Amino acid sequence: MMLALNVYAVSVGVVDALFGWNYGYLRHGPAHASLLRYLGPWPWYLLSVQVIALVLFTLLDLPWRARLGKPLVRMTHHGDAESTEGVRG
Repeated sequence: MMLALNVYAVSVGVVDALFGWNYGYLRHGPAHASLLRYLGPWPWYLLSVQVIALVLFTLLDLPWRARLGKPLVRMTHHGDAESTEGVRG
């Protein structure tokens, strides 16, 4: 996921540079007060945002990682799929 986020950021950065835009505050920080100011000066806040994104993506992924090794659906002997919700074993 982080690779996709970085590819997107680079793509947006190229478009920002070509058109003189500042989408996502990739070229400079916002002129008004914002939470980005607590994350450090430009360009260091970009690294801080990446760390926050990594932590959040990891937290969002934890429920699925907890089920790793347990199939969400199993096949019956008739070839039909049945849910494993509520099934122990």
